Amino acid sequence: MRHTGLMRLAALGALIVCAASLPATAQFSLPIVVVTPSPPDPAYPDVPDAQQFDNIQQAVAAATALAANQGRLVSVLVTEGTWPTSSAITLGADDNIEIIGVGVTTPPDDGPSKVIIQGSGVDDVFELTDTPSTVLLEGLTIQGGVNGVNLLTALGTNEAVIHRCHIRNNTNHGIRCAGASTPLIVNCIIRDNTQDGVRSINTSDPDIVY
Repeated sequence: MRHTGLMRLAALGALIVCAASLPATAQFSLPIVVVTPSPPDPAYPDVPDAQQFDNIQQAVAAATALAANQGRLVSVLVTEGTWPTSSAITLGADDNIEIIGVGVTTPPDDGPSKVIIQGSGVDDVFELTDTPSTVLLEGLTIQGGVNGVNLLTALGTNEAVIHRCHIRNNTNHGIRCAGASTPLIVNCIIRDNTQDGVRSINTSDPDIVY
């Protein structure tokens, strides 16, 4: 495959397994932001540098600031539940983060993830612009937006990785690829969206692997 994200997924295998088998301790070497219901979940007391939020958009904002401050990848671990958004969760070229669902059920083999990112109905759930292949959406159910994931380019390409997500019930497309986007979409189930599951326009060229 052409996409550098495939090599990254292979390298991240151990990290994703650790995330799925929380509580975690010193196994994590990356800074971590945890999204968990309030009050803070006692399962996470020993995760290095962990910050806990009960709002997905606040957590992503904190993670992007932390990534910029430390100059390294930051993991956002989202626990089981439905996490509403009031507007699109936006990531750009300098946002070096991964958003990983750590619910009990991991799609696509066993049905939708129980980690649900719920769109507002009037905006995209995720809007990614010029994101590098270090940006990862993993193990999430993404629903209720205009587009589930909208990939855009302004100055370059968009190499985000979308892995083992269930993308459904969006009023336009499950995933919309525009500009020169070349995302890697791996082992996702995309269904019950009003228009296309994956829509590719302009010179975009998504790499879809199942």
